[in-house]
Amino acid sequence: MARTLRAAAITFLNGSAEPSPWARSDSPVLLRVSKPMVAHAEDRQSRPDIALLLFLLLNATLILRPGEMVPDLAEVPIYELLIVGACLLAHRRILRQFSWRAMTWQPVTLCVVGLLFAAVMSHLTHVYLSAAKDAGVLFFKTLIYYLLFLAVINSVARLRLFLLAVALASSGLVTLCLADYQGWVDLPFVNHVVELDGVTLTNEAQRVVRMRGAGIFSDPNDISLLIVAAG
Repeated sequence: MARTLRAAAITFLNGSAEPSPWARSDSPVLLRVSKPMVAHAEDRQSRPDIALLLFLLLNATLILRPGEMVPDLAEVPIYELLIVGACLLAHRRILRQFSWRAMTWQPVTLCVVGLLFAAVMSHLTHVYLSAAKDAGVLFFKTLIYYLLFLAVINSVARLRLFLLAVALASSGLVTLCLADYQGWVDLPFVNHVVELDGVTLTNEAQRVVRMRGAGIFSDPNDISLLIVAAG
């Protein structure tokens, strides 16, 4: 674990010049550049990538839900501020994905963009304007996250760092929910559900308490999926 954390810190501080193993020699990632351009790229990689840091923080925010843990932060749009900041810092890398060269090398991006129009048109064909708006806004947020992911998670080392951050955030939330479930602490943002589980031999109701999480993991099945993902 210590070796993994040390490698993650080096990845954030020094960037990563390690190309993706699936990158082709003719891909836009592996362009032939002159020595001054290489020196300039190495100078940029020596600086911390703040966009990567903000992206990791917004994923931790999505899982841990600090606005629900701390009532004073309930009205603060933490996730929105983080993703907007990350997009502003990585906007050139995001726009580069819409170049013709990038589209031909990675056509799945064009497919994801097409899904946005498909989601909207599926409701417009039935003149369901409110549903078209809701579907468009919802999928547009997903598209922004997808483009930001491709922009900042561009190497194997960064992918490992991303998975480590998700695992740590997930483990933290599961630990808090488990502590509340066992009665060790009383967390106001976690409310477990009591369900009827048949009757006993004496015809008494038999109930079972199912552990719940916070926010989008408030369903017992969803917190179970988070436990599996964190493992």
